[in-house]
Amino acid sequence: MATTETKACRDCGATIPLDARVCPQCGARQLTGGALAPASAGQSSGLNGCVVAALAGFGGIILIGIIAAIAIPKFVNTKQRAYVAAMKTDLRSIAAAEEAYHEEHGRYQERLDSLPGVTLAYGVRLVRLTANERGWRAVVRHDAVDTICTTGGGELKPEAGPPGTPFCSRPEAAERDSTS
Repeated sequence: MATTETKACRDCGATIPLDARVCPQCGARQLTGGALAPASAGQSSGLNGCVVAALAGFGGIILIGIIAAIAIPKFVNTKQRAYVAAMKTDLRSIAAAEEAYHEEHGRYQERLDSLPGVTLAYGVRLVRLTANERGWRAVVRHDAVDTICTTGGGELKPEAGPPGTPFCSRPEAAERDSTS
């Protein structure tokens, strides 16, 4: 039984039988297995494929948005913790240098450039270094975060923690606590 359904050749456009694998006019191989099957009346197989592709694309965009909404805040928080860790490391270096200076000179130093081996990390700024014969205190901040860290020794050590241990806080939190 011969098929009465036909299709157009994908290369030359000649009318060929639906199940033909090769165009008899141009010799071009034809797609088989329903890939070029004619659409039934009222259907558009090309449009259906576009709709599916568009929905898949929008789904991908939404999925990327969800992942970004979760990952970006975690990344920012990790960076802020790294900046605070750099400030604490610098304060520990200052503490060790102050104690070494005190052992050698009998007093503490309030000039950072006079403390041997102390170099602040990139972005860390010394806000204040106060010292006398009986104690010292250092305050640092990082350009990228609104947190300040302090430590000290002797009479000038901060109330929080043992001597030489860095303590960090946000300036606005301290201001809010003092105004309430």
